Amino acid sequence: MTDAGLLTSEEYGEASAKLIGMEFVATLFDSFSMLAAFRLASWSEERSPAAQMVKIFSDQTTDLESLFKIYVEFTIRLYREPVLPEIRWSVTRVFLDVFARRLGGIALLRNLRKLSSRMFGVNGVGKDQFDECFDHWMKGQGKPLIYQP
Repeated sequence: MTDAGLLTSEEYGEASAKLIGMEFVATLFDSFSMLAAFRLASWSEERSPAAQMVKIFSDQTTDLESLFKIYVEFTIRLYREPVLPEIRWSVTRVFLDVFARRLGGIALLRNLRKLSSRMFGVNGVGKDQFDECFDHWMKGQGKPLIYQP
């Protein structure tokens, strides 16, 4: 319906996020859906539908590379969102922790950090915020993340 112009990408994302929140098993989603899930959950990874999204990413049986591609697109969108840096850091940390627990995840994350300037393109502020968050996370894996502007 989005391809036909009957739904906006935001409407598609929100509908997909809600289906995932209701634990529909065969729901396709993308970075728009992830962003919508966190918006609907007021940026809390513990509230539906964000909690179900995190659960999908945490599932060791799901395809890591496919999920990582979606995550990269989501991160680019997240760092364009008009939200507080603390919110971006909190959401970013959730997924850094999730991927760090996956076999091969740390290597993907380190590569992402190396390529962050290419990933963010002209969004230098977003790149700098992401890099700072990532670097703090790497230094203190397992410790609480405290935002320091």
